Amino acid sequence: MNNRNIVPLSYALSIAFFCLGIYAQITHSGDLMTMLIGCGVTQILFAILTIYELRKSEQLTKSEKLNWTAFL
Repeated sequence: MNNRNIVPLSYALSIAFFCLGIYAQITHSGDLMTMLIGCGVTQILFAILTIYELRKSEQLTKSEKLNWTAFL
């Protein structure tokens, strides 16, 4: 599995953890903190992998890379 498959997967996992965290909050489940930690970890993983992909891209200029990184 290369990085191009991992980036969308980490984003999907982050959204899934976020939705499960919302569900845990609504149902007053005890797993809320676990879901929120999972959401945070997968968001950090997504951000790191995305910045890595941006930095090694040859199609973007330096200013475009900087802008995409700043708005990530």
